[in-house]
Amino acid sequence: GVGANASESVNQTGGVLDGNVSGLTLPVRTRSANGLSVDGRMRASGGCILLLTGNGGGAFVNHNVIEALDGSQVQLTSGATIVGGTLLTVGTGTIQTLDSATLNGLTNGGTFIGLNNTTTTLIGTIVNSGSISLNSTANLTDLSLTGDVTLSGGGTIHLTNLARLLGRGILPTDNPTRGETNT
Repeated sequence: GVGANASESVNQTGGVLDGNVSGLTLPVRTRSANGLSVDGRMRASGGCILLLTGNGGGAFVNHNVIEALDGSQVQLTSGATIVGGTLLTVGTGTIQTLDSATLNGLTNGGTFIGLNNTTTTLIGTIVNSGSISLNSTANLTDLSLTGDVTLSGGGTIHLTNLARLLGRGILPTDNPTRGETNT
């Protein structure tokens, strides 16, 4: 994988880290204390999975774009935090939370999915011109708002089945968007 013993920068401005081998996973790990600075693009393409691992809370400080192209996935796991920048998807590409992840002060211009039995935390201003979906099937699946969160951009948020919206002043029993698919 990338980042486990690397410097604090994943790639330089103008660079591209591209996981592009169909059926394989390219893991990128942060150092919990310092995180990794993403100055160039990070991309999953050609059916590859780009796995961003937070090692229990590490951050990817994104100054550019993290994207999943058609047929590919960017997966966030182990408390990965994405700070800033833009998340994009093309075609059937998706960005997914596998267990727990945080989106902090960024733009989502694609398809973001919180899989069943996961927690996705939002912090700061989230400009969502794409979609954020919590795909609960049999377990609680949470979208947690931490502190003052501003959502803008005209995109959609979908909560399905046992999905919950949690935050200050919002009680789990007050979930106003229960049902098949809610926007």
